[in-house]
Amino acid sequence: MNVFQKISILFFVLFTVAFSASAQQLIVTADSTVKKKKKAKVVYDSTYNPNVAVRRSLILPGWGQITNKKYWKAPIVWGALGTTTVIFFRNLSQYRDAKQAYIFASDTILNNDQFIKEPYYS
Repeated sequence: MNVFQKISILFFVLFTVAFSASAQQLIVTADSTVKKKKKAKVVYDSTYNPNVAVRRSLILPGWGQITNKKYWKAPIVWGALGTTTVIFFRNLSQYRDAKQAYIFASDTILNNDQFIKEPYYS
């Protein structure tokens, strides 16, 4: 056995022993003067099905929030999706313009420099 295997076995044994150790259990006796509070009964709406909200939000983002009667959250979802869409297509357009400007600037034809758009003009 090489040194690495011996060290690995040693660590495995040490960690196994360390994690199997347990502390003493604290025994608490109930106080006879304290009255237990009754738990409030929770009434669940049997007509509500969370799977419907999931399906609706998969079809149209934000529709699940409307189903859950959280109307104020739907415009936030739509705004976030709209913003990311606009930023994506704007960056895609800028990338294509920069790529075309690089192609025009790096070729040997001097007349192509007039086709480079303004922010990328060299």
